[in-house]
Amino acid sequence: MSSFYNLKMWLKLLTAFGVILALLAANLVIGNVTVRKLETAGENVADVFLPSVQAIAKIQLNVSTIRRMELQHVLTNDDAERRQYEERADKALSLVQESIKSYGELLSSDDQRDLFRRFNAEFEHYVAIHARLIAASGANQHEVALRILRDESRPILAQVLDLLDHLAVIHDAEAGAARLVLEETASSARSITVVVFGVVAALIVGTGLALHSGIATPIVAMTGAMSKLADGDKTVEIPAQGRHDEVLSLIHISEPTRLLRS
Repeated sequence: MSSFYNLKMWLKLLTAFGVILALLAANLVIGNVTVRKLETAGENVADVFLPSVQAIAKIQLNVSTIRRMELQHVLTNDDAERRQYEERADKALSLVQESIKSYGELLSSDDQRDLFRRFNAEFEHYVAIHARLIAASGANQHEVALRILRDESRPILAQVLDLLDHLAVIHDAEAGAARLVLEETASSARSITVVVFGVVAALIVGTGLALHSGIATPIVAMTGAMSKLADGDKTVEIPAQGRHDEVLSLIHISEPTRLLRS
């Protein structure tokens, strides 16, 4: 502490405010890192999780539409209605293929890619069975169409939907992890802000006290001593004689001090 007192006044101020600025700069760096983590987690949710969930939902919806059109196709004997059901099924199939393509670009883990490969294989199998089913129903082979619908199409469809559910579960887990990162990062940012604020506040208070005791108090003591000297008291001791800063310079240029030395 004595070395701090002996520093020149500008060095005292520079040291004190330099420490405060260093802390503020460190807080800025930490804040930028924290913000980047939040941005990354937010981007994962916005750019990967939400589009993935939407793509899976579209696939499930359109696969269900295909299945419903198959049932309607088998149950009706009207050729015009059959053509309508075929057109709706073809449109739904086209939408499924578009969603599959967009979803394939969003895959980010080996588990997702493995499930997606299995889904593609099962869905291609389902599409082949769908074509046979429509052909048999269009040829009025109702027994054959019903057998395909019951014994071939239904089990494959169940596997397709089950794989989609598994993919949805994986994405839900990833969203939970991203949400946890957001929460932990936000909590960490709040804690760091509180700590830095406390440290800066303590440094400001400590700097004020140090400057008060290192500058104001000696000057007040010197002023009192100079007043006594001016009044003729030759026994008074000049304070801060061991200092090497501006306070000692003030003592040296003081006329009462010169008189006392003479």
